[in-house]
Amino acid sequence: MQSKPTQQAQNLHTTKEAAKYIGMQPGTLEVWRVQGRGPSFLKLGKAVRYPREFLDDFLAQAVRVSTSG
Repeated sequence: MQSKPTQQAQNLHTTKEAAKYIGMQPGTLEVWRVQGRGPSFLKLGKAVRYPREFLDDFLAQAVRVSTSG
């Protein structure tokens, strides 16, 4: 019998899924992780996961009203 993923687990995204969600390439997220930039993420063993709320926070922080600054 296969268990149903919890709501919390359903909101964890792979790098590919996270990149699609924020409109970037997966490679960009990989580079940003090394550089300490981009959205926050979880490291679960060797797996990297992006909670939906972290992606939403990252997008909210990217809001600008001017190109200068």
